[in-house]
Amino acid sequence: MTTLTQGVMGLGLSAFFPKTYFWAALFLAVLPDIDGLLRYAPPLRQYTAGLHSLPFAPLWLLLAGMLYIGDATLGGIAAVAFSLHLFLDFINKDSVPYTVRGQPVQVPFGQPRAVSYIQEILVGLLFLWIFLK
Repeated sequence: MTTLTQGVMGLGLSAFFPKTYFWAALFLAVLPDIDGLLRYAPPLRQYTAGLHSLPFAPLWLLLAGMLYIGDATLGGIAAVAFSLHLFLDFINKDSVPYTVRGQPVQVPFGQPRAVSYIQEILVGLLFLWIFLK
């Protein structure tokens, strides 16, 4: 999913938490897309494929657990936001669930790109509807 759709997911997620956590939900929903920025830092470029990999998922949840220790609501938002982000990217083929020695291995889900666009639009509309409701 695009960072825009992940941001809309953050909007929808914010509807389930106190209003004071609005910006946190938005930020945490797009945080795993930081690998897009790391591509511009040559020393870190080699690590960008792993941020959306299945082996890296527990580290995102560990970060959520550390946030939970400081603020339970913030940790809950982080756990849900990270999990949804990775799930949405996995089903839409925008990330690679499995890596071998840091090299991405494509796991084809057998869907044409048009299906990915339809998924993107429907997911975005769903979370926008949740936010506006």
